[in-house]
Amino acid sequence: MSDDVGNLAAKAAEMAAGLLAGAGAPAAPPLAPAIPPPPPGGPPGGKAYVPSRATGGGGAITAEQLRARKEGLQQYHPGNAMPRAYSFRVVFGEKNLSNDASFQEVSGIGATMETEAVQEGGENRYVLQLPKGVQHGPLVLKRGVGASNSALVRWCRATLEGGLGLQVMTAPLTVYLLDPGLEPLRAWLFANAYPTKWEASAFDANKNEVAIETISLVYTFCNRIL
Repeated sequence: MSDDVGNLAAKAAEMAAGLLAGAGAPAAPPLAPAIPPPPPGGPPGGKAYVPSRATGGGGAITAEQLRARKEGLQQYHPGNAMPRAYSFRVVFGEKNLSNDASFQEVSGIGATMETEAVQEGGENRYVLQLPKGVQHGPLVLKRGVGASNSALVRWCRATLEGGLGLQVMTAPLTVYLLDPGLEPLRAWLFANAYPTKWEASAFDANKNEVAIETISLVYTFCNRIL
């Protein structure tokens, strides 16, 4: 048995050597292109690109604003570089929230197509799955428990503690994955978001950890813009 295994290994090595030496051997895939420098007229101070409030402010996102944001990000797209999950940024379109967006974790980015099972008459081999609509789960943000004067805390309190006596205020936000130079590699835009859940982590005297608050946001739609 050991001789057979040795013969198979030797044959495999010969075949691999022949493929590599042959003229028709496939070339190694090219490396990801280097990240280009920001174009002239880019953001001052070498900071990461942040859409202007003209294209991201207000509670609603129009088709023109969405197109403008996509076009603005294209000039910073660094090719096929792979993003790292630890380097990200959350940017709120509302002015009063824009400086209150440092988070430990962001999750919930995704969409699911809901389907309806339909049995076709006379067909017993399968059941048709007809699309009904796209469902978005909540966007979940985690950070240390914010101060009472935090704009994000005030927004959550107005929405969740106001008893619906006031109009629920919505805000667009964008989540960016960043490269080592803090330029955006990937981006998702969430339109008309507002908080629906706000909770603090358990307090435990046996652990020396930062107290975390979790904010869940619902939104009208999510678009991958980069």
